[in-house]
Amino acid sequence: MSAIVIAALGATWLGILSSVSPCPLAVNVAAISYLLRGGRTGRAFAESAALYILGRSLIMALVGFLVVRGIFAVPELAMILQKSMNRFLGPLFVVVGVFVLDLVPVRFPWTKKVGKVRFGVDRGGSFLMGVVFGLAPCPVTAALFFGALVPMAVEHASPVLLPLLFGAGTALPVALAAGLAFFGVSVLAKALLSFATLDRWLTLANGAIFISLGLSYILTFVFPIL
Repeated sequence: MSAIVIAALGATWLGILSSVSPCPLAVNVAAISYLLRGGRTGRAFAESAALYILGRSLIMALVGFLVVRGIFAVPELAMILQKSMNRFLGPLFVVVGVFVLDLVPVRFPWTKKVGKVRFGVDRGGSFLMGVVFGLAPCPVTAALFFGALVPMAVEHASPVLLPLLFGAGTALPVALAAGLAFFGVSVLAKALLSFATLDRWLTLANGAIFISLGLSYILTFVFPIL
């Protein structure tokens, strides 16, 4: 499996991880409620879900492109990052792990407010909702995007594809949960919507992985003990 394929899978997983964490709960509930509004046919629902995913994907791709291109626009910074990327990744991964485990009680004021924003019932509203929700990340999403996804995009010189897949990953659990509920798969929908137990283990496992990986990088590249 090539490095870019592994990076693509990793970017998608980072997006999914940010979406199933407790942090964006209000936004996800609002998105699911919107997609489940009455009067939609199966085709209309599928189109709305696809437009929601597209909205989040495109805004993440745009932000990622601006950030990564901005880094490469400063040759000295790009050269430092490319030569010393592993030294920066260690501390970054530790910080990401701390945010994933919610060890630092940081809350963005707009996270709950944005979930109350009203959108039109047409399909364009689904796209706009994806864009707006993508522009209002919670601390975990921001940590995963800037602390893990952006370095990965810089390393693989992928300012569009990896952020795009990250954005798709943030929207997939919401679209899947809404789809299961819409088509009447009640048992699976309830299981997915009540992610409490599984999410806790996923959060603990991924937070531990990030911190362990960060410490490993620090001890290998910053303080070469290993």
